[in-house]
Amino acid sequence: MRHYYLDYRSRSSSVTDKNEFSASSHFRWQSIKKFLYVAHAFSLNSFSFDLFSRVLVVHAHLFLYIIYAVVIGISYMFMDFFIKQYTRKLDTGSLMNPLLKGVSYGILIQTDLSAIVNKGINLVTDPFGVGLIGVYDFGTMSPFTMVDNAVLIFAMVFIAMAFARSLIVRVLYLKLTECVKVDLAETPHYLLFAILPLSTEFMDAHKIFVLYIYLYMMAALVAYLYSSDSMLGLFFSVNTCTLSLGALKVAIVMWVYGVQKFSTDIQFWLGFEPTSFWQYLWTVLPLLLTLRICASGKNGWVPVDKRRSAGAKSKGPVLENTLVRRQADTRLPAACGRYDRGRCTLVARGVCATLRLC
Repeated sequence: MRHYYLDYRSRSSSVTDKNEFSASSHFRWQSIKKFLYVAHAFSLNSFSFDLFSRVLVVHAHLFLYIIYAVVIGISYMFMDFFIKQYTRKLDTGSLMNPLLKGVSYGILIQTDLSAIVNKGINLVTDPFGVGLIGVYDFGTMSPFTMVDNAVLIFAMVFIAMAFARSLIVRVLYLKLTECVKVDLAETPHYLLFAILPLSTEFMDAHKIFVLYIYLYMMAALVAYLYSSDSMLGLFFSVNTCTLSLGALKVAIVMWVYGVQKFSTDIQFWLGFEPTSFWQYLWTVLPLLLTLRICASGKNGWVPVDKRRSAGAKSKGPVLENTLVRRQADTRLPAACGRYDRGRCTLVARGVCATLRLC
């Protein structure tokens, strides 16, 4: 008599697949498409907020914002692959997608560069933009975050319904003022109609989301209002130094394991026995790069003072301070606290003008 049996060893339950982390099946094309879709949706969501409230003064360039973040994320992903290949160890954030971790670094770099060059901070882009999914992982979540698919979908529907209700209330109010005379010197601001739906019905439904958004905005505005140029410079310098130290750590790891294993693998790929030549060459590579950078910096850049002198002729590109040039172009109009070209002032008047109920 023939017996049939089921082999359960080759299968895994849905609970196991959901909880366990598989590095081999982690980077898939479906995940990349999902990331691009959600990032694009949340980036557009940040700009729809300013459609009704008109709070923003500095508008980020959406296309450049996404390009910078994705390019830095892909670069970090390749570096992470290199480290895992030669160290056989997981990265410090083992539960985070290296692509999205690099994207979060890219967001930080983009925000710093925009604030340094344009002298303004994207206050709304961080909570409403791609920063919400900067630590999001496809299939796996970081234990330090409380973001999942349900929260992301609910946030999108939540904001869309609130803006729709605010627009309806605004239209009804305008129609009411056409029929009934209301003795008001100034009409209510658009932001009032956006806050009302957020603070009445939906407060009980999702308090964490509402409190996070407005507390984040309040803290950012207070810190931005009472900070000086030196404090802002220190803040951005700390962020930049942190990113530089992270890149230096990756470079050191790549160099150390390149000396130990990568130089030997190159010789096997070329088809001859390993020698010490490639190992010595990889060892002195940082020194050669440093000398090359110093030599190009010494011969290629000419001080600005020599260029502006009467008889001096520059023999190379001139290193100019773009910040001084941009500061000379900025002017504060008398109507609203807006710079030409959309720049924000660092003084209290410019920040107060962004929130003025006009």
